Amino acid sequence: MENFNRFLLYKGEHLLHLLYSSLVTSNSVTHCTDFEEYFPSDQSIQCVTQLRQSGIKFKSRKGGDSFLDINFQNRVLQIPSITINDFTSTLLINCVALEKCQDKRLNYFTDYVSFMSCLISKPRDVAFLCYDGIINRFSKDDKYVADLFTNLGQNADFNVRDCYLSKQFKEVESYYSSNWATVRRTYFSSPWSFISLSSAIILLVLTMIQSVMSVLSYKWSLV
Repeated sequence: MENFNRFLLYKGEHLLHLLYSSLVTSNSVTHCTDFEEYFPSDQSIQCVTQLRQSGIKFKSRKGGDSFLDINFQNRVLQIPSITINDFTSTLLINCVALEKCQDKRLNYFTDYVSFMSCLISKPRDVAFLCYDGIINRFSKDDKYVADLFTNLGQNADFNVRDCYLSKQFKEVESYYSSNWATVRRTYFSSPWSFISLSSAIILLVLTMIQSVMSVLSYKWSLV
Protein backbone atom coordinates (compact mmCIF):
# COMPACT_ATOMS: atom_id res chain seq x y z
CA MET A 1 0.00 0.00 0.00
CA GLU A 2 2.87 2.38 0.81
CA ASN A 3 4.44 1.82 -2.64
CA PHE A 4 1.04 2.30 -4.28
CA ASN A 5 0.42 5.60 -2.47
CA ARG A 6 3.88 6.81 -3.49
CA PHE A 7 3.13 5.83 -7.09
CA LEU A 8 0.02 8.07 -7.03
CA LEU A 9 2.22 11.13 -6.37
CA TYR A 10 3.73 11.00 -9.86
CA LYS A 11 2.24 12.72 -12.89
CA GLY A 12 2.24 11.39 -16.41
CA GLU A 13 0.61 12.03 -19.76
CA HIS A 14 -0.24 8.32 -20.10
CA LEU A 15 0.34 5.05 -18.27
CA LEU A 16 3.82 4.42 -19.72
CA HIS A 17 4.91 7.96 -18.93
CA LEU A 18 3.58 7.60 -15.38
CA LEU A 19 5.53 4.38 -14.86
CA TYR A 20 8.61 5.95 -16.44
CA SER A 21 8.41 8.96 -14.10
CA SER A 22 8.21 6.72 -11.05
CA LEU A 23 11.45 4.95 -12.04
CA VAL A 24 13.62 7.97 -12.89
CA THR A 25 12.91 10.34 -10.01
CA SER A 26 15.91 12.43 -8.94
CA ASN A 27 15.81 10.83 -5.50
CA SER A 28 16.19 7.29 -6.84
CA VAL A 29 18.81 7.82 -9.53
CA THR A 30 22.08 9.64 -8.90
CA HIS A 31 23.97 11.25 -11.75
CA CYS A 32 27.06 13.34 -12.24
CA THR A 33 27.87 15.79 -15.03
CA ASP A 34 31.27 16.97 -13.80
CA PHE A 35 33.25 15.30 -16.58
CA GLU A 36 33.24 18.00 -19.22
CA GLU A 37 36.78 17.01 -20.29
CA TYR A 38 35.99 13.31 -20.57
CA PHE A 39 36.86 12.04 -24.05
CA PRO A 40 36.06 8.31 -24.10
CA SER A 41 37.67 5.73 -26.33
CA ASP A 42 35.78 4.11 -29.19
CA GLN A 43 34.54 1.36 -26.88
CA SER A 44 34.11 3.06 -23.53
CA ILE A 45 34.11 -0.02 -21.32
CA GLN A 46 34.79 -3.68 -21.93
CA CYS A 47 32.51 -6.64 -21.34
CA VAL A 48 32.06 -8.39 -18.00
CA THR A 49 34.47 -11.20 -18.88
CA GLN A 50 37.33 -8.80 -19.65
CA LEU A 51 36.61 -6.56 -16.67
CA ARG A 52 36.67 -9.55 -14.32
CA GLN A 53 40.04 -10.58 -15.74
CA SER A 54 41.28 -7.07 -14.95
CA GLY A 55 40.28 -7.33 -11.30
CA ILE A 56 36.88 -5.61 -11.31
CA LYS A 57 34.27 -7.30 -9.14
CA PHE A 58 30.52 -7.25 -9.69
CA LYS A 59 28.01 -7.02 -6.89
CA SER A 60 24.26 -6.68 -6.65
CA ARG A 61 23.45 -3.27 -5.17
CA LYS A 62 20.99 -3.48 -2.31
CA GLY A 63 18.60 -0.91 -0.91
CA GLY A 64 18.15 1.25 -4.01
CA ASP A 65 14.80 2.54 -5.23
CA SER A 66 15.64 2.03 -8.90
CA PHE A 67 17.50 -0.57 -10.94
CA LEU A 68 19.01 2.36 -12.87
CA ASP A 69 21.23 3.45 -9.96
CA ILE A 70 24.68 1.99 -10.75
CA ASN A 71 27.81 2.71 -8.71
CA PHE A 72 31.54 1.96 -9.11
CA GLN A 73 33.86 2.19 -6.11
CA ASN A 74 37.03 0.39 -4.99
CA ARG A 75 37.08 -1.86 -8.08
CA VAL A 76 33.52 -3.02 -7.36
CA LEU A 77 30.77 -2.32 -9.89
CA GLN A 78 27.48 -2.33 -7.98
CA ILE A 79 24.43 -2.87 -10.17
CA PRO A 80 20.90 -3.26 -8.77
CA SER A 81 19.30 -6.61 -9.47
CA ILE A 82 16.90 -6.86 -12.41
CA THR A 83 14.66 -9.73 -13.49
CA ILE A 84 14.51 -10.18 -17.25
CA ASN A 85 11.11 -11.46 -18.31
CA ASP A 86 8.46 -10.46 -20.84
CA PHE A 87 7.37 -7.47 -18.74
CA THR A 88 10.81 -5.95 -18.11
CA SER A 89 11.89 -6.59 -21.71
CA THR A 90 8.84 -4.72 -22.98
CA LEU A 91 9.36 -2.00 -20.38
CA LEU A 92 12.96 -1.39 -21.46
CA ILE A 93 12.03 -1.33 -25.15
CA ASN A 94 9.11 1.07 -24.67
CA CYS A 95 10.92 3.41 -22.27
CA VAL A 96 13.86 3.74 -24.68
CA ALA A 97 11.35 4.50 -27.45
CA LEU A 98 9.62 7.04 -25.19
CA GLU A 99 12.89 8.86 -24.55
CA LYS A 100 13.44 9.22 -28.30
CA CYS A 101 10.21 11.22 -28.42
CA GLN A 102 11.12 13.44 -25.47
CA ASP A 103 13.24 16.58 -25.59
CA LYS A 104 15.31 15.78 -22.51
CA ARG A 105 19.05 15.96 -21.86
CA LEU A 106 19.13 12.94 -19.55
CA ASN A 107 17.73 9.76 -21.05
CA TYR A 108 18.02 7.30 -18.19
CA PHE A 109 16.78 4.15 -19.89
CA THR A 110 18.81 4.81 -23.03
CA ASP A 111 21.93 5.34 -20.92
CA TYR A 112 21.20 2.24 -18.83
CA VAL A 113 20.74 -0.14 -21.77
CA SER A 114 23.83 1.34 -23.46
CA PHE A 115 25.89 0.72 -20.32
CA MET A 116 24.56 -2.83 -20.00
CA SER A 117 25.13 -3.54 -23.70
CA CYS A 118 28.80 -2.67 -23.19
CA LEU A 119 29.00 -5.09 -20.27
CA ILE A 120 27.14 -7.86 -22.08
CA SER A 121 28.88 -8.97 -25.25
CA LYS A 122 28.12 -12.70 -25.15
CA PRO A 123 25.92 -15.12 -23.18
CA ARG A 124 28.91 -15.84 -20.97
CA ASP A 125 28.75 -12.28 -19.63
CA VAL A 126 25.10 -12.82 -18.71
CA ALA A 127 26.05 -16.01 -16.86
CA PHE A 128 28.57 -14.08 -14.75
CA LEU A 129 25.99 -11.40 -13.89
CA CYS A 130 23.47 -14.09 -12.96
CA TYR A 131 26.04 -15.71 -10.68
CA ASP A 132 26.64 -12.34 -8.99
CA GLY A 133 22.90 -11.85 -8.43
CA ILE A 134 22.59 -8.89 -10.78
CA ILE A 135 20.44 -10.53 -13.46
CA ASN A 136 17.64 -12.99 -12.93
CA ARG A 137 16.79 -14.65 -16.24
CA PHE A 138 13.45 -16.05 -15.00
CA SER A 139 12.25 -18.13 -17.98
CA LYS A 140 14.77 -16.65 -20.43
CA ASP A 141 18.19 -18.04 -21.34
CA ASP A 142 21.56 -16.25 -21.43
CA LYS A 143 21.44 -15.74 -25.19
CA TYR A 144 18.04 -14.04 -25.02
CA VAL A 145 19.31 -11.55 -22.42
CA ALA A 146 22.52 -10.89 -24.38
CA ASP A 147 20.58 -10.32 -27.62
CA LEU A 148 18.10 -8.03 -25.84
CA PHE A 149 20.74 -5.61 -24.55
CA THR A 150 22.82 -5.84 -27.72
CA ASN A 151 19.87 -4.86 -29.91
CA LEU A 152 18.78 -2.08 -27.55
CA GLY A 153 22.33 -0.73 -27.34
CA GLN A 154 22.81 -0.73 -31.11
CA ASN A 155 19.61 1.23 -31.70
CA ALA A 156 20.08 3.70 -28.84
CA ASP A 157 20.79 7.38 -29.50
CA PHE A 158 23.56 7.56 -26.92
CA ASN A 159 26.23 10.10 -25.95
CA VAL A 160 28.51 8.85 -23.18
CA ARG A 161 29.63 12.36 -22.17
CA ASP A 162 26.07 13.52 -21.53
CA CYS A 163 24.69 10.42 -19.84
CA TYR A 164 23.94 10.08 -16.13
CA LEU A 165 26.48 7.23 -15.97
CA SER A 166 29.38 9.27 -17.38
CA LYS A 167 31.21 9.05 -14.03
CA GLN A 168 30.94 5.25 -14.01
CA PHE A 169 32.04 5.01 -17.65
CA LYS A 170 35.10 7.15 -16.94
CA GLU A 171 36.15 5.37 -13.75
CA VAL A 172 35.74 1.85 -15.15
CA GLU A 173 37.62 2.77 -18.32
CA SER A 174 40.35 4.46 -16.29
CA TYR A 175 40.90 1.40 -14.12
CA TYR A 176 40.82 -0.99 -17.09
CA SER A 177 43.56 1.07 -18.79
CA SER A 178 45.77 1.18 -15.69
CA ASN A 179 49.09 -0.66 -15.60
CA TRP A 180 48.02 -2.99 -12.80
CA ALA A 181 44.84 -4.04 -14.61
CA THR A 182 46.86 -4.74 -17.77
CA VAL A 183 49.33 -6.92 -15.84
CA ARG A 184 46.52 -8.73 -14.09
CA ARG A 185 44.58 -9.73 -17.21
CA THR A 186 47.79 -10.57 -19.09
CA TYR A 187 49.44 -12.78 -16.49
CA PHE A 188 46.80 -13.68 -13.89
CA SER A 189 43.56 -14.07 -15.85
CA SER A 190 43.83 -17.88 -15.96
CA PRO A 191 45.76 -20.65 -14.16
CA TRP A 192 47.78 -21.36 -17.31
CA SER A 193 48.98 -17.78 -17.70
CA PHE A 194 49.93 -17.72 -14.01
CA ILE A 195 51.83 -21.01 -14.40
CA SER A 196 53.66 -19.62 -17.43
CA LEU A 197 54.65 -16.48 -15.51
CA SER A 198 55.78 -18.53 -12.51
CA SER A 199 57.83 -20.81 -14.76
CA ALA A 200 59.48 -17.82 -16.41
CA ILE A 201 60.36 -16.30 -13.02
CA ILE A 202 61.77 -19.60 -11.75
CA LEU A 203 63.80 -20.01 -14.93
CA LEU A 204 65.14 -16.46 -14.57
CA VAL A 205 66.12 -17.07 -10.94
CA LEU A 206 67.86 -20.35 -11.80
CA THR A 207 69.72 -18.65 -14.65
CA MET A 208 70.89 -15.89 -12.29
CA ILE A 209 72.02 -18.46 -9.71
CA GLN A 210 73.90 -20.38 -12.38
CA SER A 211 75.61 -17.19 -13.55
CA VAL A 212 76.62 -16.26 -10.00
CA MET A 213 77.97 -19.77 -9.35
CA SER A 214 79.96 -19.65 -12.57
CA VAL A 215 81.55 -16.34 -11.56
CA LEU A 216 82.34 -17.64 -8.08
CA SER A 217 83.81 -20.87 -9.47
CA TYR A 218 86.05 -18.85 -11.78
CA LYS A 219 87.27 -16.69 -8.88
CA TRP A 220 87.93 -19.75 -6.71
CA SER A 221 89.95 -21.33 -9.51
CA LEU A 222 92.26 -18.32 -9.50
CA VAL A 223 92.99 -18.58 -5.77
